[in-house]
Amino acid sequence: MIIGYIIAAAAGLSTAMQASANAETRRLIKSPYLVAAINFIVSIAVLVVIIAAVWHNFSIPLAEVAKYPPWIWIGGACGPVVIMTNSLCIPKLGSARQMMLASTAQVIAGLLIDQFGMFGQQQIGMNLARAVGAALVIGGIFVSAIDKNAEKIKKSDNIISVFVLLAIVNGTAASVQVAANGTLNTVVDNFAKTALISMTVGLITTTALMIVVSAVRGGRAIFEEGGSFEKVRMSRYMIYGGTLAVIVVGGNAIAANILGTGLVNIMNLAGMMATSLVIDATGFLGIDKKPVTAAKVAGMIMIIAGTAVISLIA
Repeated sequence: MIIGYIIAAAAGLSTAMQASANAETRRLIKSPYLVAAINFIVSIAVLVVIIAAVWHNFSIPLAEVAKYPPWIWIGGACGPVVIMTNSLCIPKLGSARQMMLASTAQVIAGLLIDQFGMFGQQQIGMNLARAVGAALVIGGIFVSAIDKNAEKIKKSDNIISVFVLLAIVNGTAASVQVAANGTLNTVVDNFAKTALISMTVGLITTTALMIVVSAVRGGRAIFEEGGSFEKVRMSRYMIYGGTLAVIVVGGNAIAANILGTGLVNIMNLAGMMATSLVIDATGFLGIDKKPVTAAKVAGMIMIIAGTAVISLIA
């Protein structure tokens, strides 16, 4: 039982570290598109090795998967959204605030998915406990925003609201990804092969997006100012992002069999939020240091408490 808690918390820790590693990769290569593509390439390579070593075959019941509506593939398509928005938002918002915003959006999107039974998930209606949990989560994000640095950021960057919106899109996409991939996993019945499908769809989606952007705006449009293919250099952060993505998917799948989804969500969130605060405080993985305030800690506690109410009581 204890090992389940450790694995689930480690998956949450890896989520925060992956986001920060991707943000640093974007700073180095100046292209959120390439950040996503590199993540998927590394993840696919790691998964191929794992599947070959453990299961010795790559058979996937594609005929069964094809019987489902097209949304069965959307989990993979959400991957580029999650990766690119993380890499864009963390330098502006900080790791902790980005994770708080994304987590809030993820919880609310999850409630809506449950309410309507979307993406093949069991329909779970809203009740008082779930409403209270959602209120705690939303309250937590507002409390976390009450600090002196919030006003400083607002004055120095007039488009900060854009990054807040992107963080919300990030959490929503993550929730959709979990739901769709959950249904996909029931068909494939193998978490590593499910992840391999998702990562492959993610790479195809990212490649198609880069082709469209290049065709419409020119080949250099996938880069930010000062970036180009000639300046791209290999970095350890590129390996970190893709490898950590596999740890997140694999760790959650293993822990869910031990603890159940509710406790895994709580331990994920606890590991993710605590790690984000440490990353902000230390500047780990190349992220600019940002102060850890009492408001951020209080907000984190409220978000975790709200998630606990939704996952366990409701």
